[in-house]
Amino acid sequence: RDDNYWEPREWSGNALMKALRQIQKKYNICMGKLLFYGYSAGSQCANLFPAWKPENTRAWVSHACGVFHEPTSRMRDVPGLVTCGDADTARYIISRNFVEKCREKGINIIWKSFPNHPHDVPPGSLKLARAFLAHHHQLHLRDLGGSPVRNINGGILFIGDDQEGKFYPANSPKARNVLREDRVLFSSQEIASAWGTPEK
Repeated sequence: RDDNYWEPREWSGNALMKALRQIQKKYNICMGKLLFYGYSAGSQCANLFPAWKPENTRAWVSHACGVFHEPTSRMRDVPGLVTCGDADTARYIISRNFVEKCREKGINIIWKSFPNHPHDVPPGSLKLARAFLAHHHQLHLRDLGGSPVRNINGGILFIGDDQEGKFYPANSPKARNVLREDRVLFSSQEIASAWGTPEK
């Protein structure tokens, strides 16, 4: 119907909500807080929808994205993960610039690039996305009428260094020395381990 289907304000956002209302008639799904994952054009929708309706989003992941929203304080409490192959040159530059803009505004975006990958989906990016979305799903099981999993919290446990690909306990001296523009904040061991290497 529209080549710019990833633009939720145009029509795809309302179409998605309409489809979810139909699914909700048969299955126990949450309409109020959604998890998004997308690749390429789908990754554009996966970040543009949360920017359009952050109140309806728990977390989002965009891989190899070509269009991002303009970061605003409305997105500060909506966890995001951005990944891209560094051989996917144009999208890599767009993604990296977006992450830098977010960090300048105090919005924590987890960023990970994958060496020598063109416009594809590296297995490591899927592993990281699954760990990220599983964490936010488990953290908010109440969205589906369940009980939260014990020992899961939303606090910052580890701090990663973009340049080194290593992460440190959040209260360690090495974590405090990571430059602000290279700092990645992790709220779970699983996400941090899927992202990089622990400092020994």
